[in-house]
Amino acid sequence: MTEPTFTTPWDNDPLMLPAFVGCVSWALGNDEIVARYKMETGDTLFGIPGAGEPAHFVQRFSDWVAENIFGTPDDVYSDGKKGAVH
Repeated sequence: MTEPTFTTPWDNDPLMLPAFVGCVSWALGNDEIVARYKMETGDTLFGIPGAGEPAHFVQRFSDWVAENIFGTPDDVYSDGKKGAVH
């Protein structure tokens, strides 16, 4: 069995990738952030029923953190009209 591949919007940015992974790690340990994620997505720590294993949850949570907390490369490297933090 192969392990799920974890990807982020920051995979091609060696300077920002560690910061993003650190943010995801911090967010997983922050009860307020996890509660907001659950409220906004209906997801739980072990996934939407039938949606997969905890590894898949981490991918969904990471994607949400990029869009709602940390920002994506498009947010950071845009024309300046949009900030990294929403």
